[in-house]
Parts: sequence; C-alpha cells; structure tokens
Amino acid sequence: MNLIDLELYKWQLHRMGAFNSLKLKSRSVGISKLAWWAEGGAFISMMPRQSGKTEMMIRMAKILQKENQEFLFIVPHSDMKKDILRRFPINENKIEVLMTATVAFNFGRVPEREYKNINLLIDEYNLLHKDALKNLFNMDWKSVSMTGGLKL
Repeated sequence: MNLIDLELYKWQLHRMGAFNSLKLKSRSVGISKLAWWAEGGAFISMMPRQSGKTEMMIRMAKILQKENQEFLFIVPHSDMKKDILRRFPINENKIEVLMTATVAFNFGRVPEREYKNINLLIDEYNLLHKDALKNLFNMDWKSVSMTGGLKL
C-alpha cells in the first residue's frame, strides 16, 4: 500500500465514521463554522513534496463524482488548475483559484444555502492566505478535505 492509498483510506474512514458522529454532536452545539472545521470537521493530509497530493485530490474527486456528489476544488495557482484539468477533464467551474485574501471569494453561481451540498477539496491549503482560509471555513460545506506540504 503506497502513501496515497493509505491517505485515501483514512479519508474514507473520516467520511464514514468519525466525520458523521462529529458532525452530529458539534454542529448542534452552536460553535462557529470556523471553529468546527478547525477542530476536526475537516480532513487534513500533510504529505512531502512531490508525493502525489494533487493526484490524491483528483482521486477523491473521482470517488465523489462516482457517488453523484458535488465537489469544488480550491487551488492557490492557475498552473495547478491547468494541471488538474489536464489530468482530470471536468467542468472548469469546478476549480477555483484563490491566490490571496484580496481575491474575492464569491461564487455568484452557487447560492449560499447550497454550500452544504458541496464537498470542498483544497489542494496545498498552506499556500493560501490565512484570511482566505477563514473565509472558506465560515461556510457550511458538506465536507472539507485539504492537502498540504512543508512550506519553507
């Protein structure tokens, strides 16, 4: 079993088990969405450089697509968007580039009430500005999965 397969297995366990019980308990307590995602609602995978983080995110998206679930990629650079589209031909609107906090995070085509039906996939979350992440975490997504590596 390689590292990507192991992380995908952990992701599936998070989705099936821990995530569902955590979701039921803590969302009803009334904590903020930001705190809820930060405290364990989000699946986070830290892997070394060039270990297949983007490939893992693409495999996650394929699993979600097979289950007829909506998803949205967030990436820090337009080159990453092009790379994902090259490897996984999907609708270009399913990938957003969020470079800095000054970029307005506004999905006019997705009403806020529908965020809860979308699985958010963030590749290289540690390259995003912390305010951009806070904006993302203040939304009621169906799930949040993130990958990151060492940032020097």
